[in-house]
Amino acid sequence: MASGSAQFGSSTSTILTDSEGLCSVNPSTSSIGPPDGESSPTVTLAITFNGATSGAGYTIESEWTDSGYDGMSNWGNLGNWTTSTTMPLTVQLTDLTQTSSFYLVGDSYSITVTGPPTQPVTVSVNGAAPIAAVNTQGSSSTNGQGVWTTTGTWGLGDIGNYTQTYYVAGVQVPGLSFQVSNGATRITCGPTSAADVGQGTQEPLSVRISTPPGSTPQVLFSVTGSNVNPYSTSVSASSAPNSSLWSYQLATGSLLGEYEVNPSVQLLNADGSVASTYACPARVAYFNVRVSSPANSGPAKCASMTGTWSDFSRASSHAATWNITDTSGSLGGTASYTGACSGTPVNFAGLTGSYSPVTQAYSMTATGPSPTSYSCGGNLYEPQDLTVKGVLAPNSCGLGAGTYSDDSSTTSDVLTTERVPAGETTQFAGWADQYGSPTTAMFNAMLNTAPNGPAYDFGGRNVNQGAPATPPGSDSCWWQTAPALGYAKITSLSSLGRSDPWNVQDDHKNGSYGIDYIGLGDTLIALIQLRSTALLTSTSSCTIQFPQQMSINSESSTGNDPPYATNMIVFTITQTTVSVSRASVTDPNGPRSAHF
Repeated sequence: MASGSAQFGSSTSTILTDSEGLCSVNPSTSSIGPPDGESSPTVTLAITFNGATSGAGYTIESEWTDSGYDGMSNWGNLGNWTTSTTMPLTVQLTDLTQTSSFYLVGDSYSITVTGPPTQPVTVSVNGAAPIAAVNTQGSSSTNGQGVWTTTGTWGLGDIGNYTQTYYVAGVQVPGLSFQVSNGATRITCGPTSAADVGQGTQEPLSVRISTPPGSTPQVLFSVTGSNVNPYSTSVSASSAPNSSLWSYQLATGSLLGEYEVNPSVQLLNADGSVASTYACPARVAYFNVRVSSPANSGPAKCASMTGTWSDFSRASSHAATWNITDTSGSLGGTASYTGACSGTPVNFAGLTGSYSPVTQAYSMTATGPSPTSYSCGGNLYEPQDLTVKGVLAPNSCGLGAGTYSDDSSTTSDVLTTERVPAGETTQFAGWADQYGSPTTAMFNAMLNTAPNGPAYDFGGRNVNQGAPATPPGSDSCWWQTAPALGYAKITSLSSLGRSDPWNVQDDHKNGSYGIDYIGLGDTLIALIQLRSTALLTSTSSCTIQFPQQMSINSESSTGNDPPYATNMIVFTITQTTVSVSRASVTDPNGPRSAHF
């Protein structure tokens, strides 16, 4: 510290100055005592440390000059200080709902008081005697950092003018005065409207807004993409004269995925500058921009004739049964029939033939009948080789018509017994990001034959899904007010209106029918993550599950498609993730991160 230019008692300058700006001395509260005999005078300094933090250490040294005695000067260590910080006495009211100049019914707020740590806080409201100020945590004292805070929401009973005087340890904090107004001056926002659209179309955004009389509002839509498809923009809406409906048509040519819309209102000054901004609470909306996923593959040609067939000849008195094994179009197996007169079984030693999946034409011959002859009613019968030629009927792998040659018979119809898969195998194939559906999982499905049973390619058939009555589904994500937002409880496949048919393709194995897209819709996922009472904490989760029954088209004339598998579909949702499983198969990398 350097010596000052004035003596104690000066009203125009400080006796001591600090060349480093670490502290200052107040001369009006500093003093110097007269020397006592040979002793030195006593100097008392009132030092304020600027911006000190608690626990900071300072060593104070001075240079003094004795100009009245011997002209000597020297440095002296005046002492060491360790500072402590006491929070200043302040009070702050903050509107947590909006930033206009009004405090309104329905707004949430916080009040923060600072002062000495761990000291009692009292408050006087509109001149009443001070009482303990108990906050939302049940405390009426400042914490270890000297802060006391409370939160709340103003209701209709809070309308009025307020002067609140807070005290910390009995010391008055600067006063707080404010007014809570009713809805007549309130900015209100109706529900925000948005819709799922195809990429390249216009996304219609709209919201109804009311503002205080005489105000000049401007409505903004803030549009944000999810973490899977990042995007951010703010657009200015427009309204017709004397209309409270504000709208904007958002171009979606560059958008793909799920988006969140938050409206806000700006009140403008006469010069067009922004006076205040009001964020519409709980008026968020969501929309999805997508492109169509590829259509399911079209009908395929029947891949195989493996199975048990029967032929019916209009001219013959018997029907033959053909047990066919189709190996890449080469037919083999056995054939037999029962003699119409005597009931004598006739078995054929061999079966040969061919089938073309391209033309669906077949030709097969049974040779080596046994017995070679039999008697019935005094007549001798000599079985002959059987030959059937025909073509499978369109859109059917179990009906054929052609020619039949045995005992001058010339026509034949061929019918199969039902061939039903023994189940199916599910494989996770990814997420449908490329189609704008980041929370929709894609699964491949392949049909299975019975273990140790005959191999059969179901290509050319078709499968459907349905909602069985058992096992029952469940939805723990749903909440009581969800229907008002368009969310009905989902407990079955029929709740989603799903009825996709698939055409089974020839994969040179057992047949596969391609992709099953499984999702609730990204907008519903976002709504659940935002509003579901089951997701109140970051560790919470909820599930939606229901059975999916798979059936294959009937090869008979009954029209009843036989079911062959039941898959359980399960959606697990958290505040930030989504997982989807089909028949216990899910993304091997774990839940999908998808959120706003």
